[in-house]
Amino acid sequence: MLYREHVLSNLLVLTILLWVNDHFKILDLIILQYVVFGVGYWIGTFFITPDLDIYDSKVNKAWSSFRFIWYPYSQCFRHGRTSHSPIVGTLSRIIYLLLLLGIILLITTYFGLETSGYRQLFNENWQYIILLLVGMIIANISHVFMDVITKQRR
Repeated sequence: MLYREHVLSNLLVLTILLWVNDHFKILDLIILQYVVFGVGYWIGTFFITPDLDIYDSKVNKAWSSFRFIWYPYSQCFRHGRTSHSPIVGTLSRIIYLLLLLGIILLITTYFGLETSGYRQLFNENWQYIILLLVGMIIANISHVFMDVITKQRR
């Protein structure tokens, strides 16, 4: 499936999800929670997708100057395999980014820069962080689902 088709189908799924939840009141969310979920879904659609396992993909190019950070990931995962597993694939990309963040925090701590604010940020906002991750996971599930549907039509 082409990049723009993935983007359009993901945005359609997001619109439907938000409308269904708003119309049927499945989850009682405040506007900030909708925004956080939407941002997570947007990140999962445009930046942290299953296609990061292709180093020359449009998704990788969207990282611009930071594209290089995905090179090791693209070498570890073959396209369409683990990276396209809805939950495991998304979690592998999140864990990969957290490892990179951990390395950065270790380096900044080594040079004496203050990092305790990150722990406080997480402790005070963990519900929103979970909602952000759920948005990313659902965007990735939508991506994989569309890959499966279009593969069956061929």
